[in-house]
Amino acid sequence: MSQLRIWDNSLPSLVTQTGWCGSLPHDAVAFVRPECEKADIQAHLRAFLEDSDRFARMGQKGYSILEEHHSPESYVKILMDLIGATQRSASVALAHSLADRAGSEMSAWVDESGHDQTYRRVAEEIRLLVMG
Repeated sequence: MSQLRIWDNSLPSLVTQTGWCGSLPHDAVAFVRPECEKADIQAHLRAFLEDSDRFARMGQKGYSILEEHHSPESYVKILMDLIGATQRSASVALAHSLADRAGSEMSAWVDESGHDQTYRRVAEEIRLLVMG
């Protein structure tokens, strides 16, 4: 969240290349290696003094990433996609459960010769009913 707030103000930032920050583009943040923290920070500060426009572009790039990937609209879209996937998964689980229960209940009805297709037809109807 801190990084998103920084980008919301179009500011550059220094981050370690670990976790989520490790996947950020090199033109949106400046990386600091944990084992060379002091030297890297000093180098970035010198680079800032030499070319502040480069760091301003980092902040602008970060803002564009924020707008593209972290807007309320994209957040809602991801949530709606997740809800849809969850509903589809629940429907499949329900279909399997209903078919299994129907099969268990109807097993006494099935002809020993295996010619009775009632179980299969009921399972298929359940699948069509649940899956649409």
